[in-house]
Amino acid sequence: MEPIRQLWNGVDTVKVNFGVAWPDSFTELLEKLDKHKQYAMDMMEPVVFSLCATKPFDQVVALHKGSRNARYGIEVEGLTVFFSTRQMPYADTPNLYVEAGPEYVAENGLVSLYAFVLELIAQLGGEYLWNKVSELHLTVDYEVDQPHTDEDYRKDGKFTFVTRARTKVPRYGYQEENDEPDDGYKSAALFYKGNRLETMQVGKNQMMLRIYDKQAELARRPRKQWERALWCNPAAEHVMRTEFQVRRESLKLLGYDTLEDVLSRTGELWAYLSRRWFRLYAEWNDADHKLAIVHPFWMAVQESWEEKPPAVKKKVYHELRVQRAQQLLGHATSLAAITPGQRVVDVDDLMKLMRDLLTELLPTPDVIGDIRDKTVRFQCHNKADIEVPANADGTSLPEVVDRRGDEAMKQASP
Repeated sequence: MEPIRQLWNGVDTVKVNFGVAWPDSFTELLEKLDKHKQYAMDMMEPVVFSLCATKPFDQVVALHKGSRNARYGIEVEGLTVFFSTRQMPYADTPNLYVEAGPEYVAENGLVSLYAFVLELIAQLGGEYLWNKVSELHLTVDYEVDQPHTDEDYRKDGKFTFVTRARTKVPRYGYQEENDEPDDGYKSAALFYKGNRLETMQVGKNQMMLRIYDKQAELARRPRKQWERALWCNPAAEHVMRTEFQVRRESLKLLGYDTLEDVLSRTGELWAYLSRRWFRLYAEWNDADHKLAIVHPFWMAVQESWEEKPPAVKKKVYHELRVQRAQQLLGHATSLAAITPGQRVVDVDDLMKLMRDLLTELLPTPDVIGDIRDKTVRFQCHNKADIEVPANADGTSLPEVVDRRGDEAMKQASP
């Protein structure tokens, strides 16, 4: 299994939970969702309805399934969205759940996903508060000279890898401590189709790695043939996919709490997973670990995410500013319409009217306090993108930066 070229790397699947402050009209939205969910359950087939007048939300599919916390589900543009019945999130418990599979996120990316969900929230009259990533699948596809075999993972009756996953199989060479939380104690699994190895899997639940024959999967699943269009060489004969699945508790431990964290430090996460959590060797020397030789395929995998994707903040917060500016214009023109004796012909007149009305009706607003609170709620980490105002004494407000990732990485390192 020698690497020839990297075909594609990206996020295959992501699940993100959102905290949203819904308007008082949220009960009407719940009634609409409940009605169409009942239709879908009665008819046992998808029911298309209009969530709101704006495209593409005017054509969504009602789902008949749901859970106690995520009762009403819809599908839109390849995303699955579940609504809670809560108008406000409770502490860290979200009230909007989004699942994006490869049909959306592999083609469009996390930045587009983030902007799309913010647009959905805004169109339904909600206010975005925060997000928490609950599951993330990072992948890379490599064209190889031939698919993997047992010999790539075993040598002299032992597995030729080192992992922090808690497995029943003996670790090759030596045992690493400080294992990641993993409530499964399953051995590393090798899955075959006849005599041919298709998948090697390590770990379970919170953190898991799969290395598998991607061409064999596509041959079994015709609906996934479109994934070849992602590759720089769609005609590649042998393709191996390496996929890490990381869930909420492990993401938090490593300091990846939000989508912003993932987008700004994806390369660091991949480096941890491929260089510390799991390593595949071609040769090993029990007497001197420094003489170990990393498998050529795994060396290529380790380097596949070194070029970091562009940060999400600038584009997403630009979209958020556009939405808020549109809402501000709507409220301002409404106030001008219901305020008698005012002649408003341009933006300058409109802003003067707003200033006069605020001075008259809200004489002592806590502007700095409100901006500080919303800076935290919107998790505006990038001060170059959204400037944080100064305090009354001229000092800057504290920068909202989550530095748990660096400490978690240190604690997780042996």
